[in-house]
Amino acid sequence: MLNYLTINVSGTDLTEVTGLELRLVQDAGGVKNAFSGESLEVKNSSQVIAAIPRSVCEKLKTEHSARGQLLFLRDGVPDRTRVFEIPIDELLPEGGYGPES
Repeated sequence: MLNYLTINVSGTDLTEVTGLELRLVQDAGGVKNAFSGESLEVKNSSQVIAAIPRSVCEKLKTEHSARGQLLFLRDGVPDRTRVFEIPIDELLPEGGYGPES
């Protein structure tokens, strides 16, 4: 089961980058994950949709936010966005996760 996080980026044309990776960190919960490849979909020049697995979301502490950062190559040179805060409610499905089916 997955949840989808929409990330809006300014100042970088995402259609021109390669090697896109999302790092997700929540120090309070000890959560540190990286997502790449099929987990990330560039929707347009300034938006990425990240598929976050249930197993990651279940480790998050609901009383703390998480931090994210996109890393990528631009013309073969490593680059990244600023670190951004992610409210936990954006990482969890609206109705929560139901029982496994």
